[in-house]
Amino acid sequence: CRKGKCLDCGACSGDIRIVTAPDAVKETSGGVTAEERERSEELRLRFKFTKEGPARFLSHLETSAALVRAIRRSGLRFFHSQGFHPHPKVSFALATPVGLESRGEYVDISVAAPHVFSPEDLIATINAALPKGLAVQSLCEIASGEGSLAERIAQMNYLIELPGDLTEKSLDLLEEKMLDFLKRREFVITKERKGKTVIRDIRPSVLELSLNREAKALSLGVSVSGGGSLRATDLMEHVLGWDEKAASLLRIIKTDTFFGGLPASAARKDASGTGLLDGQGA
Repeated sequence: CRKGKCLDCGACSGDIRIVTAPDAVKETSGGVTAEERERSEELRLRFKFTKEGPARFLSHLETSAALVRAIRRSGLRFFHSQGFHPHPKVSFALATPVGLESRGEYVDISVAAPHVFSPEDLIATINAALPKGLAVQSLCEIASGEGSLAERIAQMNYLIELPGDLTEKSLDLLEEKMLDFLKRREFVITKERKGKTVIRDIRPSVLELSLNREAKALSLGVSVSGGGSLRATDLMEHVLGWDEKAASLLRIIKTDTFFGGLPASAARKDASGTGLLDGQGA
């Protein structure tokens, strides 16, 4: 009915009619068509990015949408999933809670391989289209058949900034509680979650815990398993005795994510040997 007789569907009102934009000005979907899929090489890339400042308040879906939009604007074309509702092939390690800053987020994408491109130029182009606080730091090519980030994630590290007015006595008490916790073989906590009481031994989840008295900051390393990982605020509340409100006001930064014992950023730069990332491919 946009160009013909009105069908009285109710979508329009009076003289207002729904009109589509000419094909020449329509925004491209940035995707690989079914025909192109048959003759295009699929390139899997792993991006490390930061989520700081105002971007920490973006939800997981908002973060994903911002990255997909920026990557499309860079000229890369996504491979899509199959089925009735295809979507870009994008895979994150874990969803970061809203409000948490991170210097070590990772995402895998699948795109049609260009002939040659510069990683530095690609990163600059993508970052120019991202909202403030989101920024790609590095990228690497990953081998075909390698497992997803979620399957390989092993550890996450955090920096917890303590209030600057903490006294030496308060730091002594904090350190005493930390040492007591680290000496234990188990540490069971009880908390309410989604209307249910959850009882959990959190001691095996803590791989590293240390205090920098001069900087007044804690370094925390937690393991990640199929059941999830320990929240830094849970450690502050149940182990170190902070109340829930005080713990929620602390600045907590995820400093990095480790996969199979190594940071994802340590992956090989050109795993498939195509040379596409260093400008040597054909």
